[in-house]
Amino acid sequence: MREIQILSRLDHPNIVKLHESIDTHKYVYLVMEYCQGESLHQHLKSHSNRQFSEDKSRKIIKQLL
Repeated sequence: MREIQILSRLDHPNIVKLHESIDTHKYVYLVMEYCQGESLHQHLKSHSNRQFSEDKSRKIIKQLL
């Protein structure tokens, strides 16, 4: 619930926008903005040994933070 409250108040071009939340007796659904491109998991799988270099990992972590 706290994540929903925070995301609903955020309006930033680099943060995925939360449009709606649907709470059922079993699940909570989050309707969020669609982001094109591949996921981080797909990007990792596309590398030959499924590992990022230390420099690439550093850049990704910096972007996530």
